[in-house]
Amino acid sequence: MVKDLMFMPEFYISSKDNMETVAKKFETSNRYNLAVIDDGKYLGFISRAVVFSNYRKTLEYFSHE
Repeated sequence: MVKDLMFMPEFYISSKDNMETVAKKFETSNRYNLAVIDDGKYLGFISRAVVFSNYRKTLEYFSHE
């Protein structure tokens, strides 16, 4: 059965987490992808590259104001 193979990942984030929390979880977990889980339900995953790429774009935007 699939349920016998499933497990809760050690490192995951919530869709409600702020970017600082997400960045810290990537750094401490040393993972390239983290599952997004809300209320025990898997919503998808997010990659480290996407997070830090968007973070850099945000920094650029605010540094030019």
